[in-house]
Amino acid sequence: MKRHILSILSATICILSAVSCTNELEARIEELREDVSEVESRLAKYSSELSSLSSLVKALEQNDHIKSISSWMDDGYRIAFTSGASIFLYQGKQGVSPIVGVQYNETLGNYYWTIQMGPNGTPTWMTNSYGVRVRATGVVPRLKIEGGVWWYTFDGSNWTKCNWGDAQGHSGSSVFSNVETDPDGYYVKFTLASGTVFQIPTQKGFDELSSMCDKINRQFDTYTKMVNDLDSSVFVRNVAEIQEDGKTVGYSVTLGDGSSFEIRNGKDCSFSTQISARRDSDGKYYWVYRNDSSGPYQWMLYKGEKIPVSPEDVTPQIGIVDSLGVMYFTVSYMGGEPEFMLDADGNPVQANGRAGISYFKSAEIHDSYLKLETSDGEIIRLPTTRALYPSLNLTSTITAVSAGTEYTDVLQARIVDTLQMMPYMIDYNAYMAGTGSKITAVALDGGYAMDVVPVSFSTNKVVVGTEYIIVVNIPFKTSEAAGWDSSRKTRIAVFLTWGTNTQMRVATFDNL
Repeated sequence: MKRHILSILSATICILSAVSCTNELEARIEELREDVSEVESRLAKYSSELSSLSSLVKALEQNDHIKSISSWMDDGYRIAFTSGASIFLYQGKQGVSPIVGVQYNETLGNYYWTIQMGPNGTPTWMTNSYGVRVRATGVVPRLKIEGGVWWYTFDGSNWTKCNWGDAQGHSGSSVFSNVETDPDGYYVKFTLASGTVFQIPTQKGFDELSSMCDKINRQFDTYTKMVNDLDSSVFVRNVAEIQEDGKTVGYSVTLGDGSSFEIRNGKDCSFSTQISARRDSDGKYYWVYRNDSSGPYQWMLYKGEKIPVSPEDVTPQIGIVDSLGVMYFTVSYMGGEPEFMLDADGNPVQANGRAGISYFKSAEIHDSYLKLETSDGEIIRLPTTRALYPSLNLTSTITAVSAGTEYTDVLQARIVDTLQMMPYMIDYNAYMAGTGSKITAVALDGGYAMDVVPVSFSTNKVVVGTEYIIVVNIPFKTSEAAGWDSSRKTRIAVFLTWGTNTQMRVATFDNL
């Protein structure tokens, strides 16, 4: 009986052992299935990233621009291009699989596929079955794990063994290690797991830089006129402050013919690239520029020759060009093909949002003229009045003002105008309409000026016609206490405009 019981126990143990072994085997099989599934999923994701990388390089080489970038899933981005194409990519972590990337070849001028065996390896060129490196915009490599080893191919038939230890199915590398947009939103920078870094301009940056170049080119005409035709036909119609972030950074000056230019001489104002003009030893003016606001100017060259400021009807043209994801300034002259604008070391000047013409480095507003100082220290005075034109004079009952205060009747403008062979005008409104005149005021040091208020209107018969005498109040309010500086002054510029002509007077008050 005892022997029988032992037999039964032995049999039972064998059965239980067999069941346990079967369970262990099934668990191992399931684990292997999961590993295979994970490997296949990771390889599919990796292949998708490589396709996205190839599309990025294609956009880079074809000067396509990024229209938008947005988050996608948990660790990815959707990038849309101006051309209408879009891609998806992941910003992953470095792992233990071979790292596929791209690298630029200076000699051939193209990006080619590279492979790095592990996080501490050195990228080497990937080659096809003929031993030739492959362009990143061509065929996308495929990877697989076979026999516990990594392999890659470009044609699906000929596989190259990767010299990188045992292949592990539970970890791997991402193609992209970082994606970031520069603070100005002009570029998106891509850092690959292989260490390669490149950037692609945004459409926003391209549009803003193009607009800035157009503005610079329009001002060339005005500056040329300033240099070549500085005579009695050039006079100031209007001066307005340029405000940036609540600070005065310069003035916008409108001339009698309607042309305008900017003088960037205000506080906290600097340009990364400045364009100006300078007199050479031959007595002629030539265009100059500098890409460092603290460095010296250098001659603007085209085909190796200095570009003259005269004649008036031929001016240089500044543009931008996208070269492998970096925007650079170009210059052309007399309809020729654009050339890179070069710095003092002969390198192309990178385009940015801080560039402009700065022919004049300072401006002073006086009662009857605008005093300008060129970058070379020359003084130019532009008148704001003309003989036989209406006279404009200002009077004030006070000499000092307080912060945040409104003054409605302390500043007056008196206009005296003698007209011939014109219908008699019976009041202020009739005079303004009949002569096409307008009286305006601008607060130059903070605060603001309000619409003028007519005070009196009178006429006298004189030998040459009718003399009109008009008096108006110039209401204004000073800047608030937060920005008040008692060591400075408050100035109110008053303009009398008729037709295309302007006179200007400035009232100056001490700040209490």
